Amino acid sequence: PAAAPAAAAAAAPTLNPAAPAFVPPGSSTPAAPGAPATDEPATNEQATNEPPSAAADPDADDAARRAALQERINNDRENMRKLQQLRIYLQAASQMFWRGEYRRAVEVLQQVAEKCHGIPSGEMMECEALRLCGHCLIRLKQFDAADRCLDMCMDVAKTVEMPALIANVHIAQGQLASQREPPDYPKALEHHEAARVIARECEDISAEAAACLNCANTVGKMGDKERGMELQYEALGLRRKQVADAQLEIAEAKKVLDENPPAPTEPATSGGTAESEQASGATTESERAAPTAATDPTQVKRRRAMMDLANSKRSLQEARRAEAAALANVATAVAGADGDKAQRATDAAALYEQSIEILRSEDSFTDKQLELAVVLNLANVYDNHVPNGHGTGVEYRRELDEMVRKNVQGKEGLPDVCGVCEERTNPLDMVRTGERGADEDADDMTALTVLDCMHCHHSKCWTARKETGKGCPDCHRDEPDGNAFV
Repeated sequence: PAAAPAAAAAAAPTLNPAAPAFVPPGSSTPAAPGAPATDEPATNEQATNEPPSAAADPDADDAARRAALQERINNDRENMRKLQQLRIYLQAASQMFWRGEYRRAVEVLQQVAEKCHGIPSGEMMECEALRLCGHCLIRLKQFDAADRCLDMCMDVAKTVEMPALIANVHIAQGQLASQREPPDYPKALEHHEAARVIARECEDISAEAAACLNCANTVGKMGDKERGMELQYEALGLRRKQVADAQLEIAEAKKVLDENPPAPTEPATSGGTAESEQASGATTESERAAPTAATDPTQVKRRRAMMDLANSKRSLQEARRAEAAALANVATAVAGADGDKAQRATDAAALYEQSIEILRSEDSFTDKQLELAVVLNLANVYDNHVPNGHGTGVEYRRELDEMVRKNVQGKEGLPDVCGVCEERTNPLDMVRTGERGADEDADDMTALTVLDCMHCHHSKCWTARKETGKGCPDCHRDEPDGNAFV
């Protein structure tokens, strides 16, 4: 999604605090149909009252055609203006989604879909709004509403016969199936495989990478870790190809800009003197002789290159964020693979750190939810599994605590009491005097685990509680069984 102007985000409607319920866009009230043409011939009286040459007047026919053409042009311009305005709102809603403001985004996206419904050529934007709305509703756990929203999105995508849109809707439907309670992993995998095939056929790398990633997560949850790992690396390769393609497009656009310099600007003249009037007259004559900026081929190429450059930069930002997400997924898969635990943890930590470095670079979209998840995993993997990693784990927990205070509504940082044993955890302090030796349980009560609900428990306490099938005692909900970054 492209960055939205601040003005557009500010102008977005205020949301009700209640959980949103998806309202499918309905067709606008149709205009009254025109009276059907009659098949009866005109009466003699009408024929005699008409000028004898009216029916065969070529000038009148030409004027009518010109009027009809002008009306169509005006309608097209008005529709284009409406779609451009709705695009701004769609971009603003997209930014709300990446910031985790799902409720606000749902209301804006529903309005965009509703208004696009009656506009010619608005089907693609309507489909995109419905798809993103479905993702928001999934994050809000409004699963039935998300199901209705995505079904309608699929109908629109099939109407416009755009394979890439259909593939993206399949991906969203697969995520919905895997997030339901209980999850339907076979159905989710069916949707993701369908999306993967469609995306590959239409050469949509972004959709293929997303489908591949979701296939990997689903296969891993179904128990096939080896196949899941293969798909994770395949998705990462596709995301990196996206980044390379976007960088190449940026380089090409910059080359065109260098080859087509901007038009020289005439210095402003001070009025009131004969010399200035003569200079002004000379400038006017030269401007009349030279091509205008609108028709100058050099300036036309330059304007197109500037638009291409802006679009390519947005594509690069999206591709870099997706690459960071793919790296985080590979790290999670590496951490859970078979083999030497310490080495796997070290490798996973390095991949997580690559992911966070990309997320915080200037050429990546800001995704606070993903950033929180990666820092959380870094804190856990260093404190629990990386040899001599306690100090680094505490540093990442301090960073996570600050991020929670700034970005998670209703949270005042990490709690300092274990919800299982109700003893203090001191998550921000260096409490371990020595790293684990041969006896891993020697100081196990100093290792901590932060859950995605941002509650913090002793790792030993949490592991024992989780084995009984119970969830976080502080929020009374089950810990999700997957660590997928969309």
